[in-house]
Amino acid sequence: MSRNIYICIILSNGSYARGIDDVIDLINNIFPNNTLIIEKYSSNETTQDINMSLNDFFNKYPSGDRIILSNLTAILLEINNYLIINNLNIISISLSATSTIVQKLNNTLTYGYYNQYQVMSFYMVYRDYQMKNVKILLQDNNLNKIFFNDIMELIKFQGQLLGINVEIDTLEQNKKYFFKPRTSILLLVDPEAISFYINDNFLNQIPCDSFISLTDINDSTKDIFKNIPTIVYVPVPLNYTLTTQFVFDSVKNKNNFYYASYCLFDILYTLEFISNTILPLTLQNYINVNPFTNIPAAWTNSNSFILNISGSKFGTYDCVFTKNVIVDKNLLLFNSVNNGGTGVLPDSKSICKTVGIVPFFSTRAYYCEQNYHKIYNKFMNLIAVRFDKNITKYLQDHNVIYNIAEDVQNKFLIQYDTNGFFTFLEKIFKFGEFSLPKINSTLDKKIIISYVH
Repeated sequence: MSRNIYICIILSNGSYARGIDDVIDLINNIFPNNTLIIEKYSSNETTQDINMSLNDFFNKYPSGDRIILSNLTAILLEINNYLIINNLNIISISLSATSTIVQKLNNTLTYGYYNQYQVMSFYMVYRDYQMKNVKILLQDNNLNKIFFNDIMELIKFQGQLLGINVEIDTLEQNKKYFFKPRTSILLLVDPEAISFYINDNFLNQIPCDSFISLTDINDSTKDIFKNIPTIVYVPVPLNYTLTTQFVFDSVKNKNNFYYASYCLFDILYTLEFISNTILPLTLQNYINVNPFTNIPAAWTNSNSFILNISGSKFGTYDCVFTKNVIVDKNLLLFNSVNNGGTGVLPDSKSICKTVGIVPFFSTRAYYCEQNYHKIYNKFMNLIAVRFDKNITKYLQDHNVIYNIAEDVQNKFLIQYDTNGFFTFLEKIFKFGEFSLPKINSTLDKKIIISYVH
């Protein structure tokens, strides 16, 4: 007989509508008789607000198998403090916390990729485009200090190891900036505030040989950068599985999808499995069980986690343009033939690269060009468009055998230190082909024409 597991979910405001509620409904449809008792709370991330949510939950469920789920690092830290103060030995799992400080927490686990791997991905793109400078623009009085400070310190640390100078300035409205040639600009700005700072005065100062990057916290950014090439590092599953697709298909608002929805599915699926066993609800048991024997995980198997760092040692990201610069003219066709497989932003499905640190390559560096393919039939009709990693339903349904580009394993010469950071990172050029990639609105994206019969 299954037992009740009481689940407290505390997420930042606006998160539930981005796929979280849909995943809860999906789990209830798959397991209509499940004994997962879920209490949902939205948070403004203040100590008082989070403590009120936790007080309410523990008053309702003073005993039994209890677990707390959250998303942002700031919320996770407040939960940790509450549990310590109240001497509660309760598992705390984050869907998407990424800051390094999480590694020091006890009885805690995060499904988010640590910021180290986003920073290393940033520098791979930097080397690929042969940029010369890094400039961080940090919003004053931001609401995400823990996350932004962690990213900033890691950018500086990794840059120092590679001999790259990092400049830091404040992001202010209508401020006059100086950008050196071929600068990779990183904006650290609250999602709610980004449109306040991005205006013509700011955009007109960006050199034509430079581009802008945003972290995953800005994965709801719209097309506000005009013709300035701007990419967001959107976390994506290490392996895009049928379950990943199943979860994505269940989400109603696909244009504002929160990747943590995949993580929530895996967590609830695992907890439902545990509820039907005699295993005590401990973090060690949670990591050790494998409920994904009949179906693959949507995000990652729990046995991918390392207990003493409260997470995993890898991370992969789709670099998604804020403007739909690649797919724009073929959007209807793209939507009709592709089932997913890549990250999306509210106004864009255009991918620049997929990049990250992975456990299954000898170099550990993952770099997929995500070439854009236009596929024609023998009558010269355009029948499909896709990126390298898209799951293209049309081709599957019509039994079209079509080869896509392979993942690049030897893009860079790399050396690592004992903590997994780059100590050497240089792009490998083909013999006789030394040229700088163009910095334009599509970041020199390749379009590959193919024909099928």
